[in-house]
Amino acid sequence: MNKDVADLWIKALRSGNYKQTESKLERNGNFCCLGVLCKVAQENNVEVLMNGDQLHGGSLIVQKEVIKWSGVRSLSGVIKGHLGSCLTAMNDSGEYDFKSLANVIEENWETL
Repeated sequence: MNKDVADLWIKALRSGNYKQTESKLERNGNFCCLGVLCKVAQENNVEVLMNGDQLHGGSLIVQKEVIKWSGVRSLSGVIKGHLGSCLTAMNDSGEYDFKSLANVIEENWETL
């Protein structure tokens, strides 16, 4: 993925400005890690698809402009070379908070 975008995403995840949810990009004002990426994209004038007042989707599958802007290779944040490693699964497991996920992204941004 794009290093500059990864840095913005990592900063947002560590900011404490977002509350975590699972299974959806956004639910009741809370976000999964990929939802935070969408919000960062939106803040950088990238068009994101909305469902009413919330981000649309449970992965990046419908967020084509975010994919293009960020350069992510996987719709669910698969970390290449790490069997079974996927940001959505990590996010939804309850074992990884946003700061932990930021660390994973920081260490693996080139493979995302």
